[in-house]
Amino acid sequence: MREGLILVARRAETQHLPGAWEFPGGKIADDEEPADTALRELREETGLTASSATPLLVFVHDYPDRRLRFHAFVVTDALGEVTTDGGRDFAWVRPSSFDDLAMPEANRAIVRALRWRLP
Repeated sequence: MREGLILVARRAETQHLPGAWEFPGGKIADDEEPADTALRELREETGLTASSATPLLVFVHDYPDRRLRFHAFVVTDALGEVTTDGGRDFAWVRPSSFDDLAMPEANRAIVRALRWRLP
């Protein structure tokens, strides 16, 4: 989050749910804590660095072909400018515009939590 805007990324055409907008993130390594993963994935996917990730929500979502556990965090101290990873599009958007974005169904839980949490 930066100046009231939230960073989203468009999934590559070769990924599961191609073209959908999502929040930066990724898989937790065996030896990682979820907050450390959030900071590492932010750095790897966007080039932004941050010192802390505040827990927002933990939930499980069932896709037809897989079950995933999500640990969502809010990062408010990210430094730097976004650099693309593999040509993906990134955008800083207002929370009020989330409904205009095609997002994976699992991200809707994060959107609801963000709207509840943000002023």
